[in-house]
Amino acid sequence: AIDNDDWSIENARENVERNRCIHIRVEKGDHPGGSCSFDIILANINRNIIVEQFPTLVERMRSNGSLVLSGLLVEDENEISQLGEQYALRKINCNTKGNWISIRFDR
Repeated sequence: AIDNDDWSIENARENVERNRCIHIRVEKGDHPGGSCSFDIILANINRNIIVEQFPTLVERMRSNGSLVLSGLLVEDENEISQLGEQYALRKINCNTKGNWISIRFDR
């Protein structure tokens, strides 16, 4: 788990401990480092950061992985959906709550 906000880091660590999630490491940073790949990637950040980090997020997905994006506005859906298509991802769903959306892509 990566975040650049100290409070969010502390909160995430508390939740990891409370839920006994022994395989989750929480780090402070601006982007995913290393070369690990993941079954599921969750990114709750704004459109600009998602667009900037999209190649890295896709690179880190395993061959049958899922990418779940949130922190997006309704008007971001077309751009993010097109980006998913460019990387040969399959859009599984888009959930809307008010002006906010989350989108799930699978490989």
